Amino acid sequence: MVAGSLVAALQAGERTVHTAEQLSTADINGLIGLLRDQPNSVLMLVGHIDQPRVSDKNRADSLQLADALKQLLLARGVAGAQVETFGVGSVAPAYDIKTPLRRVEWLLRSR
Repeated sequence: MVAGSLVAALQAGERTVHTAEQLSTADINGLIGLLRDQPNSVLMLVGHIDQPRVSDKNRADSLQLADALKQLLLARGVAGAQVETFGVGSVAPAYDIKTPLRRVEWLLRSR
């Protein structure tokens, strides 16, 4: 992933899909700057786990993925009101074989 591509995609209104391992320091810093510059923006983190098992377990684990990324942002000074987390488990499976089975989708919206 090209550094800054996460922020550029969010600014363009695109849905982005990443795992925590794919995030660079530049992406995280850019995202923090974007949220600080746009205090009326809310980052929605939607966790997904596409594994054939009990759906309640998938939902709980996918929320845990999103929450872990939220905690990273909060620890770096992002306001809690600017980050929402959701876990959808395997409700929306990946359509592309290259998409990770454990992933977080990032969407930016206005309050």
